[in-house]
Amino acid sequence: MGSNIFHFKVFSVRQNHAPMKVCTDSCLFGAWAANYIKIFSAGASKLLDIGTGTGLLSLMIAQQTKVQVSAVEIDEEALHDARYNFEHSPWQARIKIYHSPVQNFAEVPKKKFDLVICNPPFFSKSLNSPKEEKNLSKHENNLPLETLIVHAKELLNEQGLFFLLLPADRDKELRKLIAVQNLFIKEVVTIHQTQSHTAFRKFYCIGTSTTGAINEQTIFIKTNKENYSPEFIDLLKPYYLAL
Repeated sequence: MGSNIFHFKVFSVRQNHAPMKVCTDSCLFGAWAANYIKIFSAGASKLLDIGTGTGLLSLMIAQQTKVQVSAVEIDEEALHDARYNFEHSPWQARIKIYHSPVQNFAEVPKKKFDLVICNPPFFSKSLNSPKEEKNLSKHENNLPLETLIVHAKELLNEQGLFFLLLPADRDKELRKLIAVQNLFIKEVVTIHQTQSHTAFRKFYCIGTSTTGAINEQTIFIKTNKENYSPEFIDLLKPYYLAL
Protein backbone atom coordinates (compact mmCIF):
# COMPACT_ATOMS: atom_id res chain seq x y z
CA MET A 1 0.00 0.00 0.00
CA GLY A 2 2.93 2.35 -0.52
CA SER A 3 2.08 3.71 -3.99
CA ASN A 4 1.25 7.38 -4.56
CA ILE A 5 -2.40 6.70 -5.38
CA PHE A 6 -4.52 4.01 -3.74
CA HIS A 7 -7.68 3.24 -5.69
CA PHE A 8 -10.82 2.09 -3.93
CA LYS A 9 -14.11 1.15 -5.61
CA VAL A 10 -15.75 4.57 -5.27
CA PHE A 11 -12.87 6.95 -4.51
CA SER A 12 -9.09 7.21 -4.68
CA VAL A 13 -6.56 8.42 -2.14
CA ARG A 14 -3.60 10.42 -3.39
CA GLN A 15 -0.74 10.23 -0.91
CA ASN A 16 2.09 12.08 -2.64
CA HIS A 17 2.78 14.40 0.27
CA ALA A 18 1.27 12.92 3.44
CA PRO A 19 3.96 11.39 5.67
CA MET A 20 1.81 8.39 6.59
CA LYS A 21 0.36 6.32 3.76
CA VAL A 22 -2.75 4.17 3.48
CA CYS A 23 -2.28 0.94 5.44
CA THR A 24 -4.34 -2.18 6.07
CA ASP A 25 -5.18 -1.53 9.70
CA SER A 26 -6.39 2.02 9.03
CA CYS A 27 -8.56 0.72 6.16
CA LEU A 28 -10.04 -1.93 8.45
CA PHE A 29 -10.61 0.67 11.17
CA GLY A 30 -12.40 3.01 8.77
CA ALA A 31 -14.57 0.20 7.43
CA TRP A 32 -15.48 -0.99 10.93
CA ALA A 33 -16.32 2.52 12.15
CA ALA A 34 -18.38 3.29 9.04
CA ASN A 35 -20.31 0.05 9.43
CA TYR A 36 -20.94 0.71 13.12
CA ILE A 37 -22.20 4.23 12.41
CA LYS A 38 -24.41 2.99 9.59
CA ILE A 39 -26.07 0.39 11.84
CA PHE A 40 -26.16 2.02 15.28
CA SER A 41 -25.90 5.79 14.65
CA ALA A 42 -27.93 6.31 11.50
CA GLY A 43 -29.30 9.59 12.89
CA ALA A 44 -25.86 11.14 13.41
CA SER A 45 -25.31 14.29 11.37
CA LYS A 46 -21.88 15.71 12.28
CA LEU A 47 -18.50 13.97 12.49
CA LEU A 48 -15.07 15.29 13.40
CA ASP A 49 -11.98 13.52 12.00
CA ILE A 50 -8.99 14.46 14.16
CA GLY A 51 -5.68 14.33 12.28
CA THR A 52 -7.24 13.30 9.00
CA GLY A 53 -3.92 12.63 7.19
CA THR A 54 -4.82 11.65 3.62
CA GLY A 55 -8.52 11.90 4.50
CA LEU A 56 -9.00 8.14 4.32
CA LEU A 57 -11.30 7.75 7.34
CA SER A 58 -13.48 10.70 6.34
CA LEU A 59 -13.92 9.28 2.85
CA MET A 60 -14.74 5.77 4.05
CA ILE A 61 -17.39 7.07 6.44
CA ALA A 62 -18.81 9.50 3.88
CA GLN A 63 -19.31 6.58 1.48
CA GLN A 64 -21.43 4.62 3.96
CA THR A 65 -23.31 7.43 5.74
CA LYS A 66 -24.81 10.88 5.19
CA VAL A 67 -22.89 12.71 7.92
CA GLN A 68 -21.34 16.14 7.46
CA VAL A 69 -17.60 15.76 8.04
CA SER A 70 -15.18 18.27 9.53
CA ALA A 71 -11.58 17.07 9.11
CA VAL A 72 -8.68 18.74 10.93
CA GLU A 73 -5.00 18.38 10.10
CA ILE A 74 -1.93 20.30 11.30
CA ASP A 75 0.61 18.93 8.80
CA GLU A 76 0.66 21.05 5.63
CA GLU A 77 1.80 18.19 3.40
CA ALA A 78 -0.96 15.88 4.58
CA LEU A 79 -3.45 18.74 4.30
CA HIS A 80 -2.53 19.15 0.65
CA ASP A 81 -3.32 15.50 -0.11
CA ALA A 82 -6.49 15.40 1.98
CA ARG A 83 -7.93 18.51 0.33
CA TYR A 84 -7.23 17.05 -3.12
CA ASN A 85 -8.82 13.73 -2.17
CA PHE A 86 -11.94 15.39 -0.78
CA GLU A 87 -12.35 17.67 -3.80
CA HIS A 88 -12.10 14.72 -6.18
CA SER A 89 -14.50 12.51 -4.24
CA PRO A 90 -18.28 12.16 -4.70
CA TRP A 91 -18.82 13.79 -1.28
CA GLN A 92 -16.91 17.06 -1.55
CA ALA A 93 -20.03 19.01 -0.54
CA ARG A 94 -20.20 17.12 2.76
CA ILE A 95 -16.53 17.27 3.80
CA LYS A 96 -14.74 20.38 5.01
CA ILE A 97 -11.06 20.43 5.93
CA TYR A 98 -9.37 22.77 8.39
CA HIS A 99 -5.67 23.49 8.83
CA SER A 100 -6.00 23.57 12.57
CA PRO A 101 -5.13 21.67 15.73
CA VAL A 102 -8.09 20.06 17.45
CA GLN A 103 -7.39 22.27 20.46
CA ASN A 104 -8.78 25.23 18.48
CA PHE A 105 -12.03 23.37 17.81
CA ALA A 106 -12.38 22.50 21.48
CA GLU A 107 -12.18 26.20 22.36
CA VAL A 108 -15.22 27.12 20.22
CA PRO A 109 -18.32 27.36 22.44
CA LYS A 110 -21.25 25.10 21.53
CA LYS A 111 -19.32 23.35 18.76
CA LYS A 112 -20.37 19.74 19.30
CA PHE A 113 -20.27 16.60 17.18
CA ASP A 114 -22.29 13.40 17.16
CA LEU A 115 -19.18 11.44 16.22
CA VAL A 116 -15.43 11.88 16.63
CA ILE A 117 -12.87 9.58 15.00
CA CYS A 118 -9.10 9.46 15.30
CA ASN A 119 -6.20 7.28 14.23
CA PRO A 120 -3.66 9.02 16.47
CA PRO A 121 0.15 9.04 16.54
CA PHE A 122 1.83 5.81 17.64
CA PHE A 123 5.09 4.82 19.28
CA SER A 124 5.18 7.39 22.08
CA LYS A 125 8.14 5.60 23.73
CA SER A 126 10.26 5.15 20.60
CA LEU A 127 13.09 7.39 19.47
CA ASN A 128 12.26 10.46 17.43
CA SER A 129 12.45 9.81 13.70
CA PRO A 130 14.80 11.94 11.57
CA LYS A 131 12.08 13.81 9.69
CA GLU A 132 9.74 16.27 11.38
CA GLU A 133 6.69 15.09 9.44
CA LYS A 134 7.30 11.54 10.65
CA ASN A 135 7.33 12.88 14.19
CA LEU A 136 3.94 14.49 13.66
CA SER A 137 2.43 11.22 12.49
CA LYS A 138 4.25 8.65 14.58
CA HIS A 139 4.71 10.46 17.87
CA GLU A 140 2.54 12.15 20.45
CA ASN A 141 4.56 15.33 20.72
CA ASN A 142 1.67 17.41 19.39
CA LEU A 143 -1.35 15.58 20.79
CA PRO A 144 -0.73 13.16 23.69
CA LEU A 145 -3.38 10.50 24.19
CA GLU A 146 -4.59 12.10 27.42
CA THR A 147 -5.07 15.45 25.69
CA LEU A 148 -6.84 13.80 22.77
CA ILE A 149 -9.34 12.13 25.09
CA VAL A 150 -10.02 15.37 26.97
CA HIS A 151 -10.75 17.26 23.75
CA ALA A 152 -12.80 14.42 22.28
CA LYS A 153 -15.08 14.54 25.31
CA GLU A 154 -15.38 18.32 25.07
CA LEU A 155 -16.39 18.07 21.42
CA LEU A 156 -18.94 15.25 21.76
CA ASN A 157 -22.62 15.90 22.32
CA GLU A 158 -24.45 14.12 25.14
CA GLN A 159 -25.00 10.90 23.18
CA GLY A 160 -21.84 11.17 21.10
CA LEU A 161 -19.44 8.38 20.14
CA PHE A 162 -15.65 8.47 19.90
CA PHE A 163 -13.93 5.96 17.57
CA LEU A 164 -10.27 5.36 18.29
CA LEU A 165 -7.49 3.12 16.90
CA LEU A 166 -4.57 2.26 19.18
CA PRO A 167 -1.75 -0.26 19.46
CA ALA A 168 -3.00 -3.23 21.46
CA ASP A 169 -0.42 -2.71 24.20
CA ARG A 170 -1.97 0.63 25.17
CA ASP A 171 -5.30 -0.84 26.27
CA LYS A 172 -4.73 -0.46 30.01
CA GLU A 173 -3.48 3.10 29.58
CA LEU A 174 -6.57 4.03 27.58
CA ARG A 175 -8.98 2.52 30.09
CA LYS A 176 -7.43 4.53 32.92
CA LEU A 177 -7.56 7.76 30.93
CA ILE A 178 -11.19 7.44 29.85
CA ALA A 179 -12.25 6.52 33.39
CA VAL A 180 -10.90 9.88 34.57
CA GLN A 181 -13.06 11.61 31.93
CA ASN A 182 -16.14 9.54 32.82
CA LEU A 183 -16.22 7.96 29.36
CA PHE A 184 -17.14 4.35 28.69
CA ILE A 185 -16.10 1.70 26.17
CA LYS A 186 -19.11 0.40 24.27
CA GLU A 187 -17.26 -1.87 21.86
CA VAL A 188 -13.67 -3.00 21.43
CA VAL A 189 -12.31 -5.01 18.51
CA THR A 190 -8.96 -6.75 18.88
CA ILE A 191 -7.01 -7.13 15.63
CA HIS A 192 -4.54 -9.90 14.77
CA GLN A 193 -2.72 -10.44 11.49
CA THR A 194 -3.56 -14.18 11.66
CA GLN A 195 -4.55 -16.64 14.38
CA SER A 196 -0.86 -17.36 14.99
CA HIS A 197 -0.03 -13.70 15.62
CA THR A 198 -0.53 -11.75 18.83
CA ALA A 199 -2.90 -8.78 18.83
CA PHE A 200 -1.36 -5.62 17.39
CA ARG A 201 -4.26 -3.14 17.18
CA LYS A 202 -7.49 -2.40 19.02
CA PHE A 203 -10.48 -0.45 17.74
CA TYR A 204 -12.65 1.32 20.31
CA CYS A 205 -16.12 2.80 20.30
CA ILE A 206 -16.29 5.05 23.35
CA GLY A 207 -19.42 6.77 24.64
CA THR A 208 -20.43 9.37 27.19
CA SER A 209 -22.80 6.97 28.97
CA THR A 210 -22.48 3.37 30.07
CA THR A 211 -24.53 0.59 28.52
CA GLY A 212 -23.38 -2.18 30.82
CA ALA A 213 -21.27 -4.97 29.36
CA ILE A 214 -18.67 -4.11 26.71
CA ASN A 215 -19.19 -5.77 23.34
CA GLU A 216 -15.84 -7.45 22.57
CA GLN A 217 -14.85 -8.89 19.20
CA THR A 218 -11.75 -10.28 17.52
CA ILE A 219 -10.85 -9.93 13.86
CA PHE A 220 -8.06 -11.83 12.12
CA ILE A 221 -7.00 -10.00 8.96
CA LYS A 222 -6.00 -13.23 7.21
CA THR A 223 -6.80 -16.90 7.71
CA ASN A 224 -3.31 -17.69 6.39
CA LYS A 225 -0.55 -15.88 4.52
CA GLU A 226 -2.62 -15.66 1.33
CA ASN A 227 -6.32 -15.30 2.13
CA TYR A 228 -8.26 -12.57 3.88
CA SER A 229 -10.64 -13.69 6.63
CA PRO A 230 -14.43 -13.65 6.08
CA GLU A 231 -14.78 -10.86 8.67
CA PHE A 232 -12.19 -8.73 6.89
CA ILE A 233 -13.84 -9.32 3.52
CA ASP A 234 -17.29 -8.41 4.84
CA LEU A 235 -16.05 -5.05 6.11
CA LEU A 236 -13.76 -4.13 3.21
CA LYS A 237 -15.88 -5.42 0.33
CA PRO A 238 -17.55 -2.02 -0.22
CA TYR A 239 -14.10 -0.48 -0.65
CA TYR A 240 -11.39 -2.82 -1.96
CA LEU A 241 -11.27 -3.35 -5.71
CA ALA A 242 -10.02 -6.91 -5.30
CA LEU A 243 -12.93 -8.03 -3.08
